[in-house]
Amino acid sequence: MRITNQTLTSRSLRALNENLRLMADAQERAATGKRLRQASDDPAAASEVMRIDSSLRAVERYRRNVDSVRGRVGAEESVLDQLTALLNRAEEIAVGQASDTSSSATRLAAKLEADSLLQYAITLGNTRFGDEYLFGGYHTDAAPFNPTADLNQAPARDLYLSADPQNPGSKREPVGNPEIVIAPGFTMEVNHNGSQVFLDTGVLEALHTLTQALESDDTNAIRASMGTIQGSFASLQEHYGSVGARSNQLDITESSILSLKANLQAHRSGLADAPFDEAVTELAARQSSYQAALLATSRVLNLSITDYLR
Repeated sequence: MRITNQTLTSRSLRALNENLRLMADAQERAATGKRLRQASDDPAAASEVMRIDSSLRAVERYRRNVDSVRGRVGAEESVLDQLTALLNRAEEIAVGQASDTSSSATRLAAKLEADSLLQYAITLGNTRFGDEYLFGGYHTDAAPFNPTADLNQAPARDLYLSADPQNPGSKREPVGNPEIVIAPGFTMEVNHNGSQVFLDTGVLEALHTLTQALESDDTNAIRASMGTIQGSFASLQEHYGSVGARSNQLDITESSILSLKANLQAHRSGLADAPFDEAVTELAARQSSYQAALLATSRVLNLSITDYLR
């Protein structure tokens, strides 16, 4: 096979271009820190990176959901603190007005304060969290308790419930606890509903019983209301335990999510990123190889038959 100068030149240029391309690739990896620039660089690794990116997006959604539930749990705990303070004050009023030193005048004045406690409890029942009613259950678009209810009516479970805006004249009880996914295969109730916190615990009933007893000016009824208040207080403490357990679960879940996120990011980095020291070492080797190729090519191409005839 005859090797002409043109053949040598063509082959040399192809080799130089390949060395130049490899050096440019190494330079870009060193500059960007990225090993994968496009899927064709490593199809298997690129496919795995895409899968990891999808997992990372899911993990981020879980983390946002945890933050959302944590906010609701904190809001509910704040309401429980205030309800506890209301019951403590109601018990103080009952103890004071059931004593022999109280009078009709003091009980009348105490009733005004008890009415304000009951009204404030209803206000707490209509606490908003963003654009939603915290204790609305499945119905977060309307206030669960009627702020204009007649507090002097006989106690009834639906006395303080709001009318259903879609069905005027009816009542819509704040039931159900919406759930949200906070980890793969794990959901959590965002918070208790109004029936659980304000009705099932007897908070509103206890306060209502006190106002009625003060209005009747009956010391025996006032003493009896103390037992109702204490029973409601005990029920409320059970909710504290539930809220605390939920908060602990959120801490554990968040820790697991952050650990999973860190592992996924580390795995992704190992696939897609180029370690700086390795990238720099490769670049130096490619530069040396290119310079050597230039030197060798210049010597070969400078040779001609004239050089041998001298």
